[in-house]
Amino acid sequence: MTGQGTGHPRAGRHQPAVRGGTEGRTAAAATGRSTDRTQGATPLADIREVYRAIDPAVREEFVRRGGWRVVRNFHVDFGVPWQEAFGTEDRDAIVEYCRGKGISAAWPADGGLRTTTVRQALHTHPVSGEPVWFNHATFWHVTSLAPEVQGGLREIFPDEDLPTNTYFGDGGRIPDETIAHLRAAYRSASTRFDWERDDVLVVDNMPAAHGREPFTGPRKIAVAMAEPSRSLVSA
Repeated sequence: MTGQGTGHPRAGRHQPAVRGGTEGRTAAAATGRSTDRTQGATPLADIREVYRAIDPAVREEFVRRGGWRVVRNFHVDFGVPWQEAFGTEDRDAIVEYCRGKGISAAWPADGGLRTTTVRQALHTHPVSGEPVWFNHATFWHVTSLAPEVQGGLREIFPDEDLPTNTYFGDGGRIPDETIAHLRAAYRSASTRFDWERDDVLVVDNMPAAHGREPFTGPRKIAVAMAEPSRSLVSA
């Protein structure tokens, strides 16, 4: 089964997104085998700088409210069907898969699927002991979509039925201005890596968030990842 968990379509995000992580890996390496005609850089953000740029009151609210959650709604006749996303029509198999990943699965009466994942927003790096802002609360929030896309979706769905959205861990709404503040923190700590043929980039996935700019032309990036590590929750 190819479960998607918190994996969602990347198209339509209104900026070159720098993604925080949800699963710590001590290193990830990529090598550029061919280059893009335009753009295609890998944005990188120092998560330690992101952490320092976030208002302490915002960090504390995420901790107090149980971290963050992402809700994915697989609607009938809209977007990717759950059967395609998970590679099976066996509902019991999907529930079992989700349970093993710490994801809850619910089956609305209309035949769709709703998955809910709750994770901590703050973690401690397993080697350095530094606090890191390590989550996808900003990237998967509806306001990270292009304005015309988020406006169209909100005309069709109430917020709780949006294809993808994020919340505080207790299920409460994250104010749009809070997400804008988090987005600014990522921008303030960001740089970009412009690929050239046969370049090698090695990233520690916890203190360095990464993303991808849109691109034109041929592109091939080979990726190798280390084993995931579990960090301690930062108080």
